[in-house]
Amino acid sequence: MIDSGTTKLLLVGALAASLVACGGEETSNNNNKTDEPVVTFPDQGSPEPDPDMKMDEPDMKMEEPEPDMKMPEPDMKMEEPAYVFEGEEVACATNPGFEEAKAVLGGGKVNPTGRGEQGAVYDPCHRRVVLFGGNDNQPAQCNSFGPKNYVGDTWAYSLEHENWYRIQTANAPSDRGRHTFALDLSRKKMLIFGGRHRPTEQAMGNYTLFNDLWSFDINTDEWTAVGQKGMIPSVRFNSAMAYDTKGDRMVLFGGNSSPSGLTLTPLDDTYVLDLKTDTWTRVDSTAKPPGTIYHAMTYDSVNDQMIIFGGGDANAFLGPFYSDVWALDMQTLQWTKLYHSVGGNAEPLGRINPALIFDESRERVLLFGGHDDSALGNTNDVWAFTPSTRSWELLKAGDIYTGAGCNSFCSCADNFVQYDYESPERRQYPTFVPVDGEDTAVLFSGTGDCGYMDDTWSLNLDTMEWTEVHAAEQGIACARTGREDCVELCY
Repeated sequence: MIDSGTTKLLLVGALAASLVACGGEETSNNNNKTDEPVVTFPDQGSPEPDPDMKMDEPDMKMEEPEPDMKMPEPDMKMEEPAYVFEGEEVACATNPGFEEAKAVLGGGKVNPTGRGEQGAVYDPCHRRVVLFGGNDNQPAQCNSFGPKNYVGDTWAYSLEHENWYRIQTANAPSDRGRHTFALDLSRKKMLIFGGRHRPTEQAMGNYTLFNDLWSFDINTDEWTAVGQKGMIPSVRFNSAMAYDTKGDRMVLFGGNSSPSGLTLTPLDDTYVLDLKTDTWTRVDSTAKPPGTIYHAMTYDSVNDQMIIFGGGDANAFLGPFYSDVWALDMQTLQWTKLYHSVGGNAEPLGRINPALIFDESRERVLLFGGHDDSALGNTNDVWAFTPSTRSWELLKAGDIYTGAGCNSFCSCADNFVQYDYESPERRQYPTFVPVDGEDTAVLFSGTGDCGYMDDTWSLNLDTMEWTEVHAAEQGIACARTGREDCVELCY
């Protein structure tokens, strides 16, 4: 592909051609410029022809192209920006840190530690998943109620290289988990709000709760504390936030305001963040969901509404969990119950900590995983909810509970489930993000029956087929490791 200047070829005579540089540069695909050498020939005179020597006639006949054969055309098309958001305030730009990281991304497998309670978004400018924080303390005997190890690291997964790398930043939010997160597409910034923290050495006791707001610039890989104004939401964790692409604003709903690890205080408030002024406004709706914690929310760009599913109330440690679907109309800012759960096999069971994404091309919401109301607990099923018909459809059943049961907490039979080995391990708190324009979603980590996983998968949203990119090295059931000496679910 020629980027600058012009190279002209001059055909001299019928037998010889020489390349003459005309002040241009030819650029290779990797943008390393090379100057064509200027070739000159000394004047050696013209030798006398031998009268007895028969001169060969040059073959000057040009082959006619086949009628159906297309002649190759030079690739003169300039590279298009990776992603353009209509009305954007900031355009995608080359990320120097990412460009530097490409030198090592093609090497061996690298990934974040297995974790839960993290936050992540898809970066459409550089085809990356950007992840922050979480709890990576691998629990002893799969008991996740013990000490936590909250981290404040930032990672990115490159779809091109199918590999992770850690982003080193001069500034960052404090270590935390259970924060809420979303991507401001117009300004190319990942936002995180709230969360909680407790020192690793403190196995019991209260948590420190946050209501700070941070932004991560996906063009520069820099964190910045945002100076919030207006009706700033109170400290909380396990809330949900999503970006309204049409209204250019963030919406936050619910969460838990209890600092105790033994009690829950669900919230039922809704806030809108004006991204131009960083000002919060509280929304008052005639009807609204009940106080909710451990829920998921996504933006339905076709119907211009926020949709939430799942979660629980003050009894969310044990259930029952919510299975209704609520929608916030972004024109009227009023909540409506789109789907009232009636039970049965035609809908997903109520659950906590699932993942929810919007599949715009098929005008549906996709639900993955979470911890449900049944004896199965952690799930790996995939459901689709269609807002226009207000109906659910099971797309992938995942593992099926066999009824083998558990002797005690974290001690279950090795045949606890009938495994769907074509699907990822059952989990809650997964990172599950859609890839814009590519019919793909990326899955990483989460909390399973046997600990925190560190695997990476991709899901084809057209065929609903999973592909394992990085196999788990921790946190999965014994049978999924290939071992044949398993005596329990996890060992």
